[in-house]
Amino acid sequence: MDCELSIGIPSYSRRKELIEALDSIVNQIDDEIKDKIEICINNDFSPVDPKDIVEQYQNQFPHICIKYQRASKNEGVDMNFYRLIEMSKGKFSWIIGDDDIIEQGGIKYILKEIESNNDMDMYYCNFYAYNGKMQNKVIAPHNLTEGKNKRDNDIVFNSALECIQNIGDLFGYISVFIMNRDILWKYASTKKYIGSVFFTVFYQLSVLKETQNCKYIAVPLVGYRGGNTYFHQEKPWELMKLGTNVNLIVSEMFGENSKEREIIKNFRFYLNVKTFVYHIINAKSFYKSLQFRFHSFFIFFKDYKTDLRFYSFVIPLLLTPRLIIAPLKNIYKRIKG
Repeated sequence: MDCELSIGIPSYSRRKELIEALDSIVNQIDDEIKDKIEICINNDFSPVDPKDIVEQYQNQFPHICIKYQRASKNEGVDMNFYRLIEMSKGKFSWIIGDDDIIEQGGIKYILKEIESNNDMDMYYCNFYAYNGKMQNKVIAPHNLTEGKNKRDNDIVFNSALECIQNIGDLFGYISVFIMNRDILWKYASTKKYIGSVFFTVFYQLSVLKETQNCKYIAVPLVGYRGGNTYFHQEKPWELMKLGTNVNLIVSEMFGENSKEREIIKNFRFYLNVKTFVYHIINAKSFYKSLQFRFHSFFIFFKDYKTDLRFYSFVIPLLLTPRLIIAPLKNIYKRIKG
């Protein structure tokens, strides 16, 4: 039987979280679907090799195809994703973060979707958000779970523009996209944008641009672990700077004046506002707060200097004392609505 679904895990250092991710997967794979699934793990030369963990699962679950490889040097997050796509053999590819989980029943749910929708090449699933200890489970807030665009049912988007209008705030988050592996590899194999830290945005949008279809699954199939981003912890403003890379990728793919670029740029604006407010509220010192404000100014200026919101909203926000920002942490939602 041909493999229907490759579940990829990009591994780096997080041993405890890797175990939780693997547990969430192997415990769903029974004899009925074992020949339809493979698990692919690529370790990006982390200081401690998790091979011993993988071998434990290979020995305990011999009926499940669990493949493991380790880079000979640290290649970066983008190459980690590339290696996973390269080693996968399934009809569809589902890459999840090594600190995320697949919710119980999620694997059989997506297999049923794949097998009953021969004309669909891309799926985007809803997800739960947890805290760092995988507690306090809630439906993750995003464009289709809150506000005027809230949807409780599955939706098929029949164009790239329609899809971007609805889920443009989450391109780049790997765990919620399940894509046709052959079409995905067609673009990922070019290695374009490797090193931008948003290689994922490139291949997600490339698949969407070619296929012009995507199905939103309203049932949460993924569990996202909050507060666990291992990169840019010392320089959190770098998370905002990544949005510049997204804007550049979308501009090159769809055009500087395209509707797709305008929508994505607008989504990134509010995501950056959200990031700014969060880190200002949680800054551990006045110096950290001042440092974050300084860098945030130049990040916003670079992308939004011709946008009226930069002068009417961003600059006043950058100058607002922390004690005033704290009770208004949801201000970006109200202004957006």
